[in-house]
Amino acid sequence: MVILCIVSGGWFLFKNKSQSASSANETTTESADAKISSNTTNGSTTAQNSNSNDTSNNASDKLSSDIGPKETAAAIAYYADKSGLDGWKDYLKGNNGITIILSSAHASMVSDIGQGMLYGVLNEQLNVNGVTKNIYTLDEDDTVNIYHLSDENSSDNPATPIKSVSKDEIIQYINDHGYASDVKKLGSRVTLDQESY
Repeated sequence: MVILCIVSGGWFLFKNKSQSASSANETTTESADAKISSNTTNGSTTAQNSNSNDTSNNASDKLSSDIGPKETAAAIAYYADKSGLDGWKDYLKGNNGITIILSSAHASMVSDIGQGMLYGVLNEQLNVNGVTKNIYTLDEDDTVNIYHLSDENSSDNPATPIKSVSKDEIIQYINDHGYASDVKKLGSRVTLDQESY
């Protein structure tokens, strides 16, 4: 009798676990199916997997256009570095954060002074003397003018931008290339320094 109770109890537990596993399998399958969506663009259809392990499509890993000054500085520096602009390529390599030196005293050293403020991007790992040649200015319409100064640049021979690009284009580049989380990390390690250089 005891053996019969143990056997029937074991069968009952086995059957319930089997049904529970089957139900969990169906839920997992439904969940996986729900995470696969299709996007139609210009008549072509592509499957997009939004698996929780895939963070490239996660909205929290994207920059928005209303980022603050530190993330803006980080985005501009990251854009200039990763897009390989002259004097900027690999500039952020091995940094522990960057310092943005704000200066209006030397605005005449550049041809497009924006709103009158120069933003010098200083990577203290590379610029041990505290001087940087990588700067940018911001226009009122959020156009970013990116420079790499040379020793010949002065108020008599102002530098011209390597590139002028809108802040929105920079953010789009960062998001398209999956750099948003790196920019956010760098943004948290930006120091703003209002000094003359």
